[in-house]
Amino acid sequence: MSDHAHSVGAAGQAFFDLIQRSELPSLGPERGRSLLSTEQLDQALDDWLAEFVLSKKLGPLFRSAALFWHDHLDASHTISQSIRTPEGSLLHGMMHRREPDYPNAKYWFSRAGHHAIEDVLSQRLKEEGRLDAHEMERLVPGGLWDPHTFVDFVEASLAGRPGAWSIDTLRYIQGVEFQSLILCLVG
Repeated sequence: MSDHAHSVGAAGQAFFDLIQRSELPSLGPERGRSLLSTEQLDQALDDWLAEFVLSKKLGPLFRSAALFWHDHLDASHTISQSIRTPEGSLLHGMMHRREPDYPNAKYWFSRAGHHAIEDVLSQRLKEEGRLDAHEMERLVPGGLWDPHTFVDFVEASLAGRPGAWSIDTLRYIQGVEFQSLILCLVG
């Protein structure tokens, strides 16, 4: 592994360690237990950013992502809405899906356009093998992640519609989606 690849891997692992929580985030706006406060996250992120010198434009993305992961949706939204990149749009879409504001989530996912996260997420879901072939075809038609369909599944499940996917499965997928975005940012 090259020094660059090693440092990218170390930065990503350090970020995941920094934002670790005891359970996956909710699909909605509910707050989990034993989460870091915005002040704690800010301090930890400042230390992380000082250690892993990444592009200055990535700092707000990681800050918004950490806030999102720790259920500080309003604070995450404030940052992500000012990030005019596909990654900012993806994070903004994830936040609106949890809000829940499903049409707005789909708007922001559309603004992101085709992104490397689609390939990373599709591959990770396939490799982890937790979804059956039918579920994969619905979420990853033609081998590419479909964030709009995922929004629809979350909406249907939270509304308790018949045939909806389990909340645990959707929380798992949301976690893989988030991790895939972070991997794209550090890679």
